[in-house]
Amino acid sequence: MNAMSRRLGWLPASVALLYGLSLVYGLMRFGAAETATLYRLFLLLSIPALIALLAGPLERWTVPRLIAMPILGVLILGQVALRPALTGRGWTHLAVGWLALFLTLWIVGQSGRWVRFLVLTLIVLGGIEALYGLMQAVGGVDYIGSYLRGRGSLATGTLINRNHFAFALTLILPLALGALYTRYERRRQARESRTESWAQNWIVLLSCSFMGVGVLLSQSRGGTVSLVAMLLFVVLLLTLRSRSGQRGSSGALAWILLATVLGLGAAIGVEALLERFGKLDQNLARIEIYQDTLRLIGDNLLVGVGPGMYVWRFRPFQSIDSSSLYDHAHNDYLESAAEWGVLIAIAVWAFVFWRFLQASRCFLESRSTRRQGLALGCAAGIFSVLLHSLVDFGLQLPALLMLFATVVALAWSLDLNGSRPRITAVEDVAKWSSRGPTAVGGTVLKILLVVALLGASGSVLRTLRSLDAAVPANGVAGLERSVGIDPTRPESQYLLGLAYRDLPGYGSAALAAEHLATVVRLNPFHWRYRVELSRAQELLGQLDEAQASLIEAVRLNPISGEYRWRLANLQLRRGEVDVAVGQIGRAVELDPRLRRPALALLVKSGADLATIDAIWPDDRDSRLSFLHVLSSGRMTGEMPTVEMLETQWEHLSSGGDALTVSEARPYISHLLKRGETDLARSRWAEVAAANGYVDRAFESRENLVWNGSYSQGFLGAPLGWQVGRADGFAAERAEAAGRSGTAALRVEFDGSKNLNFSGVRQQIVVEPGARYTLSYSVRSEDLTTDEGLFVEVVPSSGGGALYSGSKVLDTTEWQTQGGTLEIPENSSSVQLRLRRNKSRQIDNRIRGTVWIDDFRLQRVGRGAEDT
Repeated sequence: MNAMSRRLGWLPASVALLYGLSLVYGLMRFGAAETATLYRLFLLLSIPALIALLAGPLERWTVPRLIAMPILGVLILGQVALRPALTGRGWTHLAVGWLALFLTLWIVGQSGRWVRFLVLTLIVLGGIEALYGLMQAVGGVDYIGSYLRGRGSLATGTLINRNHFAFALTLILPLALGALYTRYERRRQARESRTESWAQNWIVLLSCSFMGVGVLLSQSRGGTVSLVAMLLFVVLLLTLRSRSGQRGSSGALAWILLATVLGLGAAIGVEALLERFGKLDQNLARIEIYQDTLRLIGDNLLVGVGPGMYVWRFRPFQSIDSSSLYDHAHNDYLESAAEWGVLIAIAVWAFVFWRFLQASRCFLESRSTRRQGLALGCAAGIFSVLLHSLVDFGLQLPALLMLFATVVALAWSLDLNGSRPRITAVEDVAKWSSRGPTAVGGTVLKILLVVALLGASGSVLRTLRSLDAAVPANGVAGLERSVGIDPTRPESQYLLGLAYRDLPGYGSAALAAEHLATVVRLNPFHWRYRVELSRAQELLGQLDEAQASLIEAVRLNPISGEYRWRLANLQLRRGEVDVAVGQIGRAVELDPRLRRPALALLVKSGADLATIDAIWPDDRDSRLSFLHVLSSGRMTGEMPTVEMLETQWEHLSSGGDALTVSEARPYISHLLKRGETDLARSRWAEVAAANGYVDRAFESRENLVWNGSYSQGFLGAPLGWQVGRADGFAAERAEAAGRSGTAALRVEFDGSKNLNFSGVRQQIVVEPGARYTLSYSVRSEDLTTDEGLFVEVVPSSGGGALYSGSKVLDTTEWQTQGGTLEIPENSSSVQLRLRRNKSRQIDNRIRGTVWIDDFRLQRVGRGAEDT
């Protein structure tokens, strides 16, 4: 027996060391979040698992309390081996968790020193993560290896996501506390000097503090709450043990740790964390995600959607933020229920909670200081995960699931190793010859597990090779090789289909459609695959099939405005206008950026305007876009009636926010072009008044010139003063420069140009055939030109000037000018403008300043009528 022990004593050491290396690899490679890293982590774990399985019959696993473990392993590993790449990834993720649980139980079942090895490994990893996080937050290190995080002073360790970083530290820190507790109790019982005991404890306590500060510097709200709650829970356990009459330390160490963490955090700076807690109302979207996930669970109550399939199955239930892809529920309980089914999820979480209760009970009742310390660390670690999982998805990261499974297995081992003798790998081999019923059962389990593990490893290796072949550097040849290695991998089929369809030199719509049809079969839940398949089908002239693919894409991604837009375009090309109108209306509602192109497309396609109005979203921006398109003047087919235009105006005017002048300008201009001059004038006065520009004389028609005394700013077209901008002059409203000390219009020429000037003008609504009188005041200063400035009125319909004032030259005092003008029968508006004709002397460049004030235009009769 001793000889056999010496020969096989390397087994536990090799398994433990390989498992420790796997833990290190998973955490240091961004938590194994990438698919390729997950597969490599699985293959790395398979090596120590195979050694453990081949170390003899698994008779210890045939006892009632453990029999579920190998059976569960066969089922999970079998799924990894048999499933295609899409669903196989989720099962591989679960397999990593099972392997971690199995290997931890196997390792700690060999000897107590391997328990200490695993705990020490985890504590060292936690310390390294915390130190790295501190370097990022305080030292300005923004890299993870050679990868640039772009997170600034945020602590994330090697996990990129701050919540995952906090998740790992709050899971590991309790184990360090448990080790601290064990060290303290053993030294106290050995009656070492208080000074020596406290000195060593303070060193460990300071290491724990760094982990706590790392959580604070991650700015993770869930992690911070979990940290504080976990420390308070440790205080509670220590206090309960002390009050129960058991000898042991009180909660003083935990209180000291909490105070130290908060003190160090305040010293280093946690203002950003406090600011994030002040913005909790900005994260109410998660509540809606939870509600949508509950609807997904309700539709798949018993069997779930499958491990790892949440990202593909959630989208049809998503009700918010179509631009974001929620690949996780931000709640491990809900996500596990969605993927595994409610019954299995309840069973798994009940087991975890049971281990938490049993570890807590073990701490309170055990007399062994080592068991007490391990129980305290496991109970507090599981507690932090149970709490943090309410608001995050840490267990969806393979390395963190592996870490959590290790802690759960350590907690489980407290029962297994405390209630019955250990059965080591060496003893398993020694009992091989007995071949009793238990040994036979263990042998059967071993064979099944080995076969399942080898099959799973082969499947994972094949998919990993396919992934490696599909890297961009390998081009189309790499994609073809990837598909040949693993034809069940959807992404390779998808990229190859796009290459055949779009890349010059590879063009083949038929081959593209073939690969894209295959990828749709491999992943029938990915909306993007359906859209690209429809494009290939349309290229082949398969319009029915293309439309069916788009309809399915919309069903899978119902909150995408883009997909409904694509479907509506295809329906319009096929003449299905009535069906397309509804899709476009919904597309605009989902994606407001589509408002104007959607309206233009609908109008161009001949859709009935009343029908468009009925389906159009009723929000302010949508109604405004509708009004602008109706007012654009570029429509073909049915023209909008004034009643329809006014309906949109009333929608907008009755809303909370008044229309700005720029928003109302297209509509009023359209009314002028249609000859609805009185309505245009009324709407101009209305929108100007709503924006604080009131001209009572204009509203009462005492003066048809808007803002004729320049008491207000320029509003521009269509009925306000339009002031141009060009080299050679500058025009502005000048306070206290008017004839009566009020404002006036000042135009200054810099002498650099021989201008043909008409840079100040206003369109005025008039009555065709009516007679009007015009008056205004003007003065000038140092106007050096042979061509002076004058006021001119011309009909908007074209023709000669209706009025031309006297030219202003040199320097003049205020003078009043004006006259009478008759409006042609074919003109309903005129343009009033300040003019200067270009001098025939090329070098006669105009310099000087002119002021104009008190424009008044009044109706005095019609034709030959008198006032």
